[in-house]
Amino acid sequence: MRKYSLLLLILFTLPSFGQKQINKQSGVWLGYFNQTRLTDKWGIWLDLHARRTEFSDR
Repeated sequence: MRKYSLLLLILFTLPSFGQKQINKQSGVWLGYFNQTRLTDKWGIWLDLHARRTEFSDR
C-alpha cells in the first residue's frame, strides 16, 4: 500500500509543475449579508454581491 501511495503522489505532482500561470489583474469583491427575524419561526435572509475586475489606468 505504501508503494502505491508514493507512486500516486509522484504521478499527481509531476504534471502540476508545467501548469503555473500568473495573472496580474486587480479586482474588488463586495458582499452584504443580512438576516432579519419576522417571528420566532420565520425570517428573511439577504445575500448580495458585487464584483469588479476591470479598472482603467487613468
